[in-house]
Amino acid sequence: MEENTSSLIVHVIDSETDLMTVSLGITEERAKELQKLTQIEYIKADRLTQAMSELSKLIKHANELFYCSVLIADIHSQREKEHMMRHILSQMGKGSPD
Repeated sequence: MEENTSSLIVHVIDSETDLMTVSLGITEERAKELQKLTQIEYIKADRLTQAMSELSKLIKHANELFYCSVLIADIHSQREKEHMMRHILSQMGKGSPD
């Protein structure tokens, strides 16, 4: 098998921990910065791919890009759930008398 020479290789820094940030070698301070950046880019973007493209310009290495990908997927999932819940609640209210 040919070795991948891409610079986008995620490295496990600490395989003994259950914490993703520690496992990826991302400090608590940097994780907070990445969380803020991810939220900002998610809000600014029209599409997830656009947000990730912008984030990729702000990160330092593949581990941070991986972490941001997980964060943005979580943010998007939460927003989708909220949207679905609002839709369900609005549908439930349509048939009720005023």
